[in-house]
Amino acid sequence: MKDSVLHALNIGALALWLSVSGFAAVAIWVPSIIPEISFPGGGEATELGEDFTIGEVTAAQAGATVPPEPVPAVGEPLPSPPSIPARTALGPLPEIPFSPRP
Repeated sequence: MKDSVLHALNIGALALWLSVSGFAAVAIWVPSIIPEISFPGGGEATELGEDFTIGEVTAAQAGATVPPEPVPAVGEPLPSPPSIPARTALGPLPEIPFSPRP
């Protein structure tokens, strides 16, 4: 019985690894689908948006800081957490009885 269970586990593990390697092989052979980005004027992308530009940053842009937004006031403050009772001292652990091996 023990040998048949181990045999079944070995066959299952082998099937799992073969399927993983099969999926990896298919992923390598199938070309990835990456859309081409076309620009109306042609050429490279130099700007991603109004607030993000690729390229060199001027000293004024690098030193610019954004003031933090004020945190809105919330109604009532949270109640204080309950007090934790003091820890009591534990006694010694019980002895583990010796049992000889069969």
